[in-house]
Amino acid sequence: MAKQSSLSLATLQKKFSTEKKCREHLFKLRFPDGFVCPRCGHKEYFLITTRNLYECKSCGYQASITARTIFHKTRTSLVKWFWAVYFVSKDKGGISALALKKHLNISYQTAWLMLHKIRKAMEARDENYYLWLIFEKDDVIKNKEGNQMVIQVALRSVDRKPRFIKMRRIRSEDRVVVIESIKKELKEKEEKLCKVGYDISMEEEKFIEKWIGLIIKNLKAYLNGTYHNGCRKHLQKYIDEYTYRFNRRLWERELFNRLLFACLNAKTITYTELTG
Repeated sequence: MAKQSSLSLATLQKKFSTEKKCREHLFKLRFPDGFVCPRCGHKEYFLITTRNLYECKSCGYQASITARTIFHKTRTSLVKWFWAVYFVSKDKGGISALALKKHLNISYQTAWLMLHKIRKAMEARDENYYLWLIFEKDDVIKNKEGNQMVIQVALRSVDRKPRFIKMRRIRSEDRVVVIESIKKELKEKEEKLCKVGYDISMEEEKFIEKWIGLIIKNLKAYLNGTYHNGCRKHLQKYIDEYTYRFNRRLWERELFNRLLFACLNAKTITYTELTG
């Protein structure tokens, strides 16, 4: 993806002030080298402005820039979606649905759903990346009722610095099954690591454990600060957001476009699916 200069609030407002401008930007992200028909690969098209569709001149296939994305069938304007993505990508601590509601002048339910759709895109983007398991640790997060939730962290370091992480919540009812699955994964990955001659020293292990402790501490601060340690039904989704942002902390200037690209390549999720 092309590098992007830092995007200010004023620039965002000017650059993406209309639906047309937003669609044109999404088009460039989806087709960086020009339109390519998803069905036949032809590169010429007609733009059907009344329906915002791109019709292939060869096979007649009509492509929508928002189909099979988190924007699919949304009733919220793309301008507001761009603002939502901007706020999520700009603030290291994330943004609550209540704050987004006030910023965009929308209902709380709409803001809540938009944020969860963006987190869905974050999750989908990260699940395709394979992480060599170097160190893994369990930690406990308590919600406001005092219930404990186990969080597992895997970390990969590069030059004695944490580079990538993966985190997941382990539900108590699934803990035995998950632990057995992890043991199997560890055995398989240890065999692969042995084949390539990788070994981890005691000093490196202490270093990684120290960083994992700090990462978990920051996760707790993120959850308590932005979401006030409330309901944890969707805890994994909040963890996915934290992980996505951490893994891309070296590309902060590009995060807006990266997140938009992720939103274009993830299927939507409905309110019923989230609340059911």
